[in-house]
Amino acid sequence: PSSPLRLWVFALVLSLSAGFHFGYNLVISNPSQGAFVKFLNNSFAPMSNEALSSYWSLIVSLLYFGGIFGSFYIRIAADRLGRKNAIYLTTVGQTFACLLSILAFFVRSAHMYAFSRFLIGFFQSMAVGIAPMFLSESSPPHIRGRISLSTGLSVQLSVVIGSIMAMPQVIGDSWYLLYVIELLVLIIPLLLIPIFPDSPSFL
Repeated sequence: PSSPLRLWVFALVLSLSAGFHFGYNLVISNPSQGAFVKFLNNSFAPMSNEALSSYWSLIVSLLYFGGIFGSFYIRIAADRLGRKNAIYLTTVGQTFACLLSILAFFVRSAHMYAFSRFLIGFFQSMAVGIAPMFLSESSPPHIRGRISLSTGLSVQLSVVIGSIMAMPQVIGDSWYLLYVIELLVLIIPLLLIPIFPDSPSFL
C-alpha cells in the first residue's frame, strides 16, 4: 500500500529536527577550521599555534561530550514528557544553542561558543534517539521500514550540505553563517511539530 503524504511530511519535519543537524554538525568544523581558529585567536591574547590547535580540538570534542550526556536522557524525556513534547524540547534547545553560537561570533567569546557546542551535542543526541522512536510508533507496520529511512537519508544529505557550506570559498571567515543556516532549518519543525498528534508512551 502507498504511504500517506502526511506521514512523509511528518517524517521530513522530524528529520529536520534531528538527523539533519546531527550530520551537519559532524562535518562543518573540519572544512572551516581556519575561520574558527582565527576566531579563537581573536578571542584570547596571542597564542601559539600549538595552543590554538589544542583549544580548538577541545571545543570540537565538546559536541561529542554533550552527545554522551544527552543520550542518558532520551528515555527519561520520551517517557516523562511524551514523544512530541520531548522532540520539541530538543528543537528549542538546538535553536537556543545556535543563537548562542551566532552571538559568540559577534562578542568574540570562545567560551560561549564552547558552551553552545556542548548544548548542541546534548540536544542533538536526544533528538536522534527520540525522533526515530516517535516516527516508528506513528507509522503503520507495512511502511515502517520505508518511513524510517528518512532519518538516515537526512543525515547523509546534511553531510553533503554541511561540507559544501563550510568551505572557505563559501563562508570565508564568517563561520556564524553556518549556524544561521541551521537556525533557518530549525524554524520549520518549531512551527510544525506543535500541530502533530502525540504518540503516548502507554500505547
